Amino acid sequence: MKLSFEIIESYGFPRTITKPDWDDVQNNYTLPNGIELGTLTVCNNEPCSSDMLEGWDGFICIETKEELDELVKLTWDEVCEKINKERNDFPIDEYM
Repeated sequence: MKLSFEIIESYGFPRTITKPDWDDVQNNYTLPNGIELGTLTVCNNEPCSSDMLEGWDGFICIETKEELDELVKLTWDEVCEKINKERNDFPIDEYM
C-alpha cells in the first residue's frame, strides 16, 4: 500500500517539524530503532502529498506501508547491514 500522510501519522512516531528552505516544511519522524526519516508537507509554499519518507542522505527511501513495517522491525545495525548489501556506495562506517 502506497504511503500517505495519514498512514505515516498512524504509527505515532515522535515528530518534529522543520523548515529546510524558506518555502518548504518537513515533518521528521524518529522510528523506534532511532532512525530519523522526513517527508515534506509543504513544497514551494504549496501543500504536497507526503507519500514517502527519506533519510540517511537518500540511502533510505520508503514509499509503501510494507517497506515502513519492515524498517521498523529492524535494529539500527540491521538497517546498516541491509543497505550496505544493497548499495556499494553506502559509507557504513559513518552510520555505525
